[in-house]
Amino acid sequence: MTKRYFKITKLLSGNPLHDDHGHIEPVEAMKAHLRAKRDFQESAAEFAKSLGGVAVNVTGMTRLSLHGVYFEGEPEYPELWTKPDPKARFSRRPRAKGARSVKGEELKQAHKELLDRWINEAPEPCELDGQWLCGGYIASDLMFSGASMVVDLQNGELYVAASQPPERGAEFVEITGGEYQQAEQAARDQRALDYL
Repeated sequence: MTKRYFKITKLLSGNPLHDDHGHIEPVEAMKAHLRAKRDFQESAAEFAKSLGGVAVNVTGMTRLSLHGVYFEGEPEYPELWTKPDPKARFSRRPRAKGARSVKGEELKQAHKELLDRWINEAPEPCELDGQWLCGGYIASDLMFSGASMVVDLQNGELYVAASQPPERGAEFVEITGGEYQQAEQAARDQRALDYL
């Protein structure tokens, strides 16, 4: 499939970011999405730190979520945690059925408290569809063709490279590949945190 390049100029009715959140400017919608993503990562890091480790997040097609916690060495009660997962940066999760194999009332109580904290305090996953909605797509629109996105925060412009034009409530202008590459270079030279 041939790549085409688009400059997204405005979000329209029919786009959930416009209808549900009132965003008209695609870059402002992207900034809101990036802030939500940053807030999730900070919450996950804070939660994992409270357990004595470092957060290991996983990104799927449509969401970013906390996968587990990486411990330098062993956690306080290793028998309450799964073995380190080598496919997920050696992270651990609380054992779901650890209370049966755990001996002693103190450990059973610690396991119950750990599970309660994991269920009630772990941050909710961050939905990633908002990123593509800024450009007039949902993730499943691009599943087999692929796409890339560039956000020039300094100039307030959003660009998409995809095999099909945006169909989800976005006004756009088709541009050349050279213009898209210039936007990529401008975005690389920027530091996103300076604009959030």
